[in-house]
Amino acid sequence: MTYVLAYSIHGIYDVTRRYVKDYEVIVKRRKKEDERRLNKFIVDTTNSIRSNLAPELIEPLFLRDDLETNELFKIIKEKVI
Repeated sequence: MTYVLAYSIHGIYDVTRRYVKDYEVIVKRRKKEDERRLNKFIVDTTNSIRSNLAPELIEPLFLRDDLETNELFKIIKEKVI
């Protein structure tokens, strides 16, 4: 497994960290150019989806994204320890 993507009506998310035992091994398997293009696709698509939402709905979604990212990095640290 190299990528695990999740999607919702509010965007696309790379949730690989949540579902793999050793994320560092996965990162080594990924190609930098592919990773860059995928991240750009995820950001562009998510922004496009959210562009139709009212501004008061967009900010909480980005805050939730930040919380999710922090949680995923916490999972990595816990797996390493």
